Amino acid sequence: MIKKHLTGFYTAMLILTLFLYSLSYSTQGFFLSNFIEKYDLKASAQGIAMISQSAFSVIAIISMMIVTGRMQKHIIVLFTLILSCVAMFGLSFAPTFSLMIIFYGMFGISLGSMDTAGNALMIDIHPKSPVRLNDMHSLFGFGNIIAPLIYQFLISIGIPWNRVFLFIFIAQALLASVFIIVVRSGNPPVENTKDTDKIKFTLKDIPLYLKSNGSILLFTSLFFYAMHQIGVVLWIRRYFEVEMGSGQMGALALSAFWLGTAVSRALLPR
Repeated sequence: MIKKHLTGFYTAMLILTLFLYSLSYSTQGFFLSNFIEKYDLKASAQGIAMISQSAFSVIAIISMMIVTGRMQKHIIVLFTLILSCVAMFGLSFAPTFSLMIIFYGMFGISLGSMDTAGNALMIDIHPKSPVRLNDMHSLFGFGNIIAPLIYQFLISIGIPWNRVFLFIFIAQALLASVFIIVVRSGNPPVENTKDTDKIKFTLKDIPLYLKSNGSILLFTSLFFYAMHQIGVVLWIRRYFEVEMGSGQMGALALSAFWLGTAVSRALLPR
């Protein structure tokens, strides 16, 4: 049954994986005040968890350039999902500050690897339908829309803030279990005319790529956009909570930011 519909199953797995990753990603901004209170964070220390996540995510993306062609993409995606499960399970215990940084670093590795390998695998499966890739990222935005609202509800009914991470772990662990069944059923059918898993990329290719077709300007623009997005995601709820006295409005503001992101990613390719 699964073998007959492997393309559909792998498509669903990629979309659902990135959707559940959004639940992990949104914890940074939503629980920032809890981190500040528990660990007594001052000044720039309040952003160290996001720094760890972002730094390890970048390291993972660069590493994926080297790994490309040497490991199968669907195996990488499954591995990253399991790594995210470990990180969320560890965070559910409200560990020491140093361990918290390590767990968010693990999630950063997971997110960077999944975003790279998952994108490439979706293109391999649907080379003639780039809309599928945007659908995957639209679900990431949609997940970030509903995550703050779910977290706000769980907190309001008395769930300790750190135990919310346990709900994320359970959801991701269930998906990982299904993903293992799909992977054991066979490799994803690739529609590309050539085997992209055999195309290797080395560090020497990076400066050549940056020099071509104004790519350096594109990367510069993306760098400043990333600064903007991380700033909004990490601080907007904290701002409403401290300056406006309403964490609920902060959750809505965070959801509104991702609503615009999700809508744009769904509409632009169409």
